[in-house]
Amino acid sequence: MTAKPTYEELEKLVDTLAQEVASCRNLQQFLHQAEETARALLNATTDSAILIDTKGKILAINEIAAKRLSKHNVDMTHKNLLDILPPTLAEQRKFRIDQVLASGDPLQFEDAYGGTVFFNSLYPVFDRPSRPGEIQSLAYFSRDITAQRQIEQELRESELKFRSISASAQDAFIMMDGQGQISYWNPAAERVFGYRSKDALGRDLHKLLAPEREYNDFKKKFSAFRRTGKGDGIGKTIEFVAIRKDQTEFPIELSLSELKLQGDWHSFGIVRDISERKRAEEQLRESEKRYKKLSITDGLTKLYNSRHFYTSLQLEMERANRYHRFLALLMIDIDNFKNFNDTYGHLAGDKVLAKTGEVIRNALREADSGYRYGGEEFAVILPETAGPGAVELAERIRKQLAAMPVSRIAETSRNITASIGVSELQAKDKLSEFIRRADKNLYAAKTEGKNRVIFI
Repeated sequence: MTAKPTYEELEKLVDTLAQEVASCRNLQQFLHQAEETARALLNATTDSAILIDTKGKILAINEIAAKRLSKHNVDMTHKNLLDILPPTLAEQRKFRIDQVLASGDPLQFEDAYGGTVFFNSLYPVFDRPSRPGEIQSLAYFSRDITAQRQIEQELRESELKFRSISASAQDAFIMMDGQGQISYWNPAAERVFGYRSKDALGRDLHKLLAPEREYNDFKKKFSAFRRTGKGDGIGKTIEFVAIRKDQTEFPIELSLSELKLQGDWHSFGIVRDISERKRAEEQLRESEKRYKKLSITDGLTKLYNSRHFYTSLQLEMERANRYHRFLALLMIDIDNFKNFNDTYGHLAGDKVLAKTGEVIRNALREADSGYRYGGEEFAVILPETAGPGAVELAERIRKQLAAMPVSRIAETSRNITASIGVSELQAKDKLSEFIRRADKNLYAAKTEGKNRVIFI
C-alpha cells in the first residue's frame, strides 16, 4: 500500500506545478512577442513576403503580398499560392519551387506578367536549422521592379541615342572626369586631335591638348572648377588654341558644361576646329583692307585720292594742335600739263601723271602721305615737319620730276617740271585756311616762272 503524501510533500508539488505553469505562460508570451516581431518586420518591407509549404499552401503572408493577391482583403492564410496566381504565372512559380526543392539551394530570378516585371527570391527552410535536413517550407519574396527596369531601359536608349549622335557628329565630344582625365572621346575627336580613343582615354586632358605655355594656367582653373563646379568657360562658347598629336597648334571653339557624378565635378565639352573659319575671316579682313585702300586710292598714280585727303589732313591738324607739333603741306602742279596733253595725247599725259605719282611716293617718309588732289595737281601732308624741312623735300621732288626722261613717254626733248607751294600749320588755322595758304604759294610759284618752290 502506497503511503499518502504528506502535507509538506503536497505543498512542494503544488509549488513545482505553479512554477511550470508560470514558465509555460512566459514561453507563450515570448512566442507571441516573437511572432508579433516577425509580423512587424514582414509588414515593414515593400516586398511581397510569403511563407509556403512544399505544396504551395500559404503559412504566413505580409500585408503587401495580401493586397497584391486579393483586392477584397480576403484572408490568404491556408490558401494555396499556386491556386491564387494566374495560370501562366502559377506555372512559372511552380517550376521555380520545384527547382529549390530539388537542389536545396536558394534561387533568385526575374519574370514578367501583364507588363509587370518581378524580382523574386526563394529560400528553403529546413526542419533542422543547425544541420539541414528535409525542406519544411519556403520563404518567397517578390518585388515589383517594373519602374526600375523602365528607367534602366530609358537610360540605355538615352545612352544609345547619345552614342549615335556622338559617333556621327562633326564636332569633337570630350568628357573630363573629376581628376582632370579624359573619360569620353568620340570619333570626331580622333579626327580633330589625331589621337585614337584608346590613346586618349585616361590621359590628363590639359597636358594632352593644351600648349605647354598654357598648361599651368589651365590646371589652376581646373583646381577651382573641381572644388566648385564653376569656371570662366562653363556655360559659354569660347575660343582658344589647342594642340594636335603632331604638335601643330590650331584654333578651336569650345562649348563647355558641367555635371556632377558620384560627388565629383565633371565637364563635357563640344570642340569645333575653326581653322577654316579663321582663314576665311582673315581673307575677308584682307579683302576689306584692299577694298578700303582701293576706295581711297587713285588708280592711275597709286596715291591717295582727294576724298581721303581732306579726312587725313583734318586728323593730322587735330593731332598737331593737340600735341603742339609741326605740320606742313605741299601743293604740287605739273607745269604746262594741258599743253602737253593736247600735243601728245591723253595716253602720254596719263603716263606723266603715273610717273609723277611714283616720284612723289619714293620721296616720302613712312609718316608722310601723298594725294592726287585733282587733274594734274598733287598734295603732300608732312607730319612732324616745319616749313624749312618741307621746302627741302619739295625741292627734292621738283628736281626729280625735272630729271624725268619724258622722251620715253612721248617723242619730245622737253622736260616736265612742277611748281610747288609750301604751307606750315599756324596755331589757329582752319582746314580751308591751311590749304588756301599752300595754294597761294603754288600760284606765286607759277607766276614767278614755274619749276620752283615757294614758301612764304
